[in-house]
Amino acid sequence: MVAFAYHGLSSFGPHLAVFAGLITLGFGYWICLQARQDPKCPKWGKFLGILISVVAALGLLCIGYLTIKKCCRSQYGKDWHKTHMQMMMTPDAGEPAKEGK
Repeated sequence: MVAFAYHGLSSFGPHLAVFAGLITLGFGYWICLQARQDPKCPKWGKFLGILISVVAALGLLCIGYLTIKKCCRSQYGKDWHKTHMQMMMTPDAGEPAKEGK
């Protein structure tokens, strides 16, 4: 719960977009399979399933590209991985343990 309060929900945006894209891709594939199994299904059912799957796959590729681009051109410079890993820790986890006096 501390992670949500410290970083906010905006950092989960790419994750939510990927999950929505995967669900949409699966839904488009399911529509395509249902349309192929039914001999009375018109061609537009197959087309709609393929169209949904292709658009979802392109969306996932764009999300991947933009995420990689953001990481490579981040504000952190060459040491972005150190700051990125600190993001996962709670605010007090990065401090060294204090020894007794």
